[in-house]
Amino acid sequence: MNKNNFIKQLGIKSKIASTKLANINSNTKNRALQNAKDIILSSALELIKVNQQDIDNAINKKLSTAMIDRLTLNMNRIEGM
Repeated sequence: MNKNNFIKQLGIKSKIASTKLANINSNTKNRALQNAKDIILSSALELIKVNQQDIDNAINKKLSTAMIDRLTLNMNRIEGM
């Protein structure tokens, strides 16, 4: 599957998911969000490590300092998710 088809399919699936999520009660949504938070926080060090590769690529491509800052993950930013 090429990139355009992948993105199109992702959009279609997102729309279907949003319709289903609209009909789920708040307690279920809150539990799902808490689970997502727990997974993100438990993976924080790995996320930061992998993010460093993105930062290195951005530096090599001479992206602006502002763009690099937006790409950069740290614990404060991860906790803010």
